Amino acid sequence: MTEVRGGPRHGGGFDGFDRASLGDIGKRHPNQAPRIPKYYKLKELLVELIQSLPPGSPLPPERTLAEKYETSRTTVRQALAELVVEGRLQRIQGKGTFVAKPKVSQELQLVSYTEDMRHHGLRPETRILEAGYVSADERLATLLCIRPGGRVLRVHRLRLADGEPMSIDTSHLPARRFPG
Repeated sequence: MTEVRGGPRHGGGFDGFDRASLGDIGKRHPNQAPRIPKYYKLKELLVELIQSLPPGSPLPPERTLAEKYETSRTTVRQALAELVVEGRLQRIQGKGTFVAKPKVSQELQLVSYTEDMRHHGLRPETRILEAGYVSADERLATLLCIRPGGRVLRVHRLRLADGEPMSIDTSHLPARRFPG
């Protein structure tokens, strides 16, 4: 194997790094799997902890986590920061770090709201805010293939997931489909 030497100092660094800062990367066999960083291992352990706690639960302070997992606070901070970015944790300055409520990311696709929320482990709920008949204006009439002025059932619904508002939907339905 050819040794790469760092510039004119031969024993020194290459591009500003010395051998100590690179660890034993040069000693690893090419077929050996790369080492998993400590913060990533800790992050995986913290995910297990988070999954066992309800949303809003506080996490122990950084110092306590560092002692429990026998690592530095810097490593703990890095793992927590990634979990905050992923939306699994929420930091509140002066109060601590808490398990975040699950985020719902909906891709635009035609699926049942109820099925989609249940798939995400959430309890779906729909509240009718208003329902009644209106006269179709030109635009609605064209879209619904009815005559202008025709009766349309308009429904305003509030959609919730685990009691949290997700959307307000307005539907316009041709009245002929709903006799009575």
